[in-house]
Amino acid sequence: MNLLSSVQEQLHSLSMKHAARELEGILEKARKQELTPLQTLQALLEIEQQNRQDTGRLRRLKAANLPFHKTLDDFDFGFQTSVSRRQQLTEMA
Repeated sequence: MNLLSSVQEQLHSLSMKHAARELEGILEKARKQELTPLQTLQALLEIEQQNRQDTGRLRRLKAANLPFHKTLDDFDFGFQTSVSRRQQLTEMA
């Protein structure tokens, strides 16, 4: 077993499946951009963290059992005239 496979296996055993999947790409990026070991580790952890947040958000949306998914982009500002699109977007920023 080579070193890359060994590290991927260790990441899997630590329940870091996203990091394990992206390890090879991060190492290539680190080589091309001449990242330090600490920057490389940070990039790997950012991927794992972002994927866990995305997975958690999707799990909570599914658990909420909402009848349909809506976003602010779907909101009809023409129907609701008391709040303009600019006001709403400013309030959220």
